[in-house]
Amino acid sequence: MRSFRATWLAWLLSLTAADARAQLIEAPVGAIGGLLGGHHSVDPNRDSQSFESTIDLGGGYDRDPNVLLLATGEDAPDLTRWYAGNAAAAVRYRVGSLKRNLDIRARGYTNYQSNAGDSLYGGEGTVNGIARFGSRQQNPLTVELQSSWEPGWVFGAFGPTVDAGPEVPAVGVALPFGVFEQRWLITSGTAGYSHQWTPRHTTTVGYDNRRLRPIEGGGLESDWQVATAQQSWAMSPNLTLLGTYRFDSNVQREPQAEVRIDPVRYQTLDGGVRFEKRLSPIRRYSVTVRAGATRLLERSSTQGADGTHPSFNVSTELVPSRSLSVTTEYTRGVMVLAGVSPVPVVNDTAELSVNGSLTSRLRYSIFASGARADFLAPDSSQSNRTDVLGTSAELRYAFASWAAMFTTYGFYHHRIRDPLLAASGFPTRYDRHSFRVGITLWVPLYGTF
Repeated sequence: MRSFRATWLAWLLSLTAADARAQLIEAPVGAIGGLLGGHHSVDPNRDSQSFESTIDLGGGYDRDPNVLLLATGEDAPDLTRWYAGNAAAAVRYRVGSLKRNLDIRARGYTNYQSNAGDSLYGGEGTVNGIARFGSRQQNPLTVELQSSWEPGWVFGAFGPTVDAGPEVPAVGVALPFGVFEQRWLITSGTAGYSHQWTPRHTTTVGYDNRRLRPIEGGGLESDWQVATAQQSWAMSPNLTLLGTYRFDSNVQREPQAEVRIDPVRYQTLDGGVRFEKRLSPIRRYSVTVRAGATRLLERSSTQGADGTHPSFNVSTELVPSRSLSVTTEYTRGVMVLAGVSPVPVVNDTAELSVNGSLTSRLRYSIFASGARADFLAPDSSQSNRTDVLGTSAELRYAFASWAAMFTTYGFYHHRIRDPLLAASGFPTRYDRHSFRVGITLWVPLYGTF
């Protein structure tokens, strides 16, 4: 389930634990071997390795009716609509066993827009390591390092979250939401440890540190840290009690500014329950409800604002068959628009995700999100409400185990009613429609898939 997900003003194309494009048609374990060797059965208790590559090629049409036109007249070019082309290549290397393993991923991509007559280039890399401890290897320690240069969209305007939940089986070829005319350099490091004291009692702690630097376009430098501690108690096979403490700290400033800015810091304490029912090895449903409060630590950026705000989260998951999964989530809480504004907001977000397959070759994914936020501005007379909408639809047809055609549609809208609350140069109103068609190629280089 996606938990406290950053949906607003920006989106990052996720790097999930398993590449959704690999094995375009599901096959038995060991049915596909690498072109360079390594085709043998995999023992999860012994070290093994795999190396694979993915290539995406696509093109389509974009439209933004709010583009600022610098030239007028009958001969002036129409910059509100354009054609675009995308190309991406990614590699992934995995080594280890169930007890200890390492996952290394790298990706490079380019985006060409006809109205700009130029291409934007970018790349990203991730190193993820897991070590499991205990007699039954049920205490995992996870460490991840990530660096990326985002040339085409705003990175996590709400700031990242530590616990994003299990991955959703999306098709994984849709463009990310957000403002495309931005460039950012992002580095991050995360660590988490989960200790199972008894079969019913588990403690999980985590730490996340991320740095965002604008390279081109409007934006603020942002340094963000969060620490969390969660307790879970399984009262029965179906019912679990949850309790979480979270501490956030965010510092934002104008690029190259030497004046020190007080960080925005806040603490969140909540509790709740999760009910999960398995009707079969495949069919299941679950409901999670959490409620608590967030306390802002008084700083110059929050002086005069209310110090305590309620937090709430309810999420559901329904998996009626192998070919369909539906998740929903509603969240209310305090957050900071990393790279956009130093003033924290109280945000309400609703999300819907539908993923499934019509046949063994045809997969689809639909995602929709809406958010409404209020800036906690010291001046109550400011018009501080912001609305955001985003949706994407993906369809992929695999004509081989290593190749598929795809088509995607995306829509994104945001409006910041008071321009003084956004970073200089950041658009206060933005609308974008994007349509793409293309092909995905998967190349197993070494190992068993």
